[in-house]
Amino acid sequence: MTWVIYVKITFVILLIILLESSFLSVLVPAIPLNLVFCFSLALLSKKRKESALYSALIGGLLMDFMLSSLIGLTPVFLISFLLIISYIKSHLIDNFILYLMSVFVFSFLWRVLFLGDVSCSIFLLFVSNYVVFLIFTYLINKFGGNYESESF
Repeated sequence: MTWVIYVKITFVILLIILLESSFLSVLVPAIPLNLVFCFSLALLSKKRKESALYSALIGGLLMDFMLSSLIGLTPVFLISFLLIISYIKSHLIDNFILYLMSVFVFSFLWRVLFLGDVSCSIFLLFVSNYVVFLIFTYLINKFGGNYESESF
């Protein structure tokens, strides 16, 4: 990846974090979405592992700063989860069921480990995260360019 791609991903992650921490927390306070994970998973599903891990690192750090939690805990969780998904993708299966199950497991773990006592149901969190993942996947297909040029 070139430095231009790093700058693009950093800018997109910054917009996602600002959207998640300010706009969505006021508009839909009952559903605590994790847009960084959905974006990173969408990049991973399009065979952009390095971009996905970089976005998880930067997004996780920015989430820790914005939400004033323990610095480094979120990126470690996001990166380790993406590495497990990447391993499963390269050695076992690579279809929509993998992403469906990974969003479900992530939503469950995110609610239990990070959100604590939130009134949102796990099913609602799972469905909303999966819809956001599908939206990001569509946007990456539409505007992300092709894989060979690694334009995004």
